[in-house]
Amino acid sequence: MAALIRGHRKTIGSQWRVLEAGTLALLTLAYLRKGKRLRDLAAGFRISAATASRRTRETLVLLAARAPGIRDALRHAK
Repeated sequence: MAALIRGHRKTIGSQWRVLEAGTLALLTLAYLRKGKRLRDLAAGFRISAATASRRTRETLVLLAARAPGIRDALRHAK
C-alpha cells in the first residue's frame, strides 16, 4: 500500500505531506482493521482529525481503483 501511495504522490507531483507513505498506509490499515474513530487515530499519529480523514479517504480511493470489478470477482470466485 505504501508503494501505491508513493506512486500516486509522484504522479500528482506532491512534494510534501505530513505523513510519509508508510505511516499513511499504517493509519489506513488501523482504521480499516480496528474500526476506531479517525479522531482517536489522528491523535495517536499526532495529526489533525481533518488531515487523517482526507488522507485516509485518498488512500481508500486508490485501493478501490485497484479492486476488481464485480464480473471479474464473480468469475474468480467461480
